[in-house]
Amino acid sequence: MNFSKLPLSIVQIVRDIGPGGGINGVAYNLGIQFKKKGIETQNLTLGKAKKEPMGRSIFFSKIKLMKEVVQFTVFGTFRARKRFLKSSDQSVVLCHADVLYGDVYVNHGLHLAMLRRSENRFRIIVRNPFHLFLLLREWLRFYFNIHSVIVCFSDREKRELLEVYPKIKSEVVVIPNGIDLDIYRPGPPQDNCDLRLSFGLGLEDLCLVFVGHEFDRKGLKLVIEALALLPNHVKLVVVGGGSQSKIDQYKKIAEKLAVENRVKFLGQRSDVASLLNMCDLFVLPSFYETWALVGVESMACGLPVLMCPVGGITEYLHDGHNGFEITRDPKDIADKVKYFIDVPSAVSRMGEKAISTAKKYAWSSVADSYIALFSKIGCDKLNRANR
Repeated sequence: MNFSKLPLSIVQIVRDIGPGGGINGVAYNLGIQFKKKGIETQNLTLGKAKKEPMGRSIFFSKIKLMKEVVQFTVFGTFRARKRFLKSSDQSVVLCHADVLYGDVYVNHGLHLAMLRRSENRFRIIVRNPFHLFLLLREWLRFYFNIHSVIVCFSDREKRELLEVYPKIKSEVVVIPNGIDLDIYRPGPPQDNCDLRLSFGLGLEDLCLVFVGHEFDRKGLKLVIEALALLPNHVKLVVVGGGSQSKIDQYKKIAEKLAVENRVKFLGQRSDVASLLNMCDLFVLPSFYETWALVGVESMACGLPVLMCPVGGITEYLHDGHNGFEITRDPKDIADKVKYFIDVPSAVSRMGEKAISTAKKYAWSSVADSYIALFSKIGCDKLNRANR
């Protein structure tokens, strides 16, 4: 589609933006695609809302994160409303998180829905009362219908949004998340072998990979417990984790189960695609996800995925076709892994189908869906301005 002649300007509101995963990566990739299609694009980030130096201590990382969230919620909302609410600026404003302003809001997750699904919801709130701030902000966003349009990544997430907040009057549309197929694709076999060997993993090992920062929600403990039920040649690579203290906590779990020599904790990495390519299966037993973009990224690298059927995961994970649905039960996870031990050809067979699935979610086509939505909103704004 050719959007270059449309009188359209887009402003993305996001706390931070840059390559990688998470919300900032989504905004970054959308911005690249918008510019490629000839659309003027700007960003309103935390640095542009209120710049304040922050320390680097790991001990205070959570405090700093909370401070950033509050800063951007308050100052970002004020800045956006001041610029767009009472001006002639006809830009379409796309809000990704925090700020309570924007024509379109991308629903990257429902905090209330996540807590409802957690087995320890009350303990989570008691240990970190900041969740109450996030719940209040979420309620304000949807109760007062701050945004004209809300984007959900899947039909399932759309239904959940309307169930949790039934009084929403905003239009709710479904646009899936995308991936960069130039980065996430099968790597050269020799490079994959060399990288695996560099981490002390055998070429005959069956390597599982877990990628994520929120170990508790995403079920890393369950994967480690499943590993203890599997033969010694099954290994686990863990990417992410945030602070070293959190990683150390899970290292102790592996030690307690006597599988510490079979788990590689790599921490936060910039070469996630290469790490996915050196492994065989992706595992993620989350109790809550909106989309789990890393699942599609793993598929694009040719890995069958083992994931809980939550959120938008059911849109791309087809049980027995490109992976398996799993429960949050170590035995069930282990049983699904054993299938690939018993039928080794299933790794490549399901992996090929996973690649075919992932190709449907290229950022270019996802951006086209957003721009079509923005064009409609932009035309409505121009019509109102010309009345």
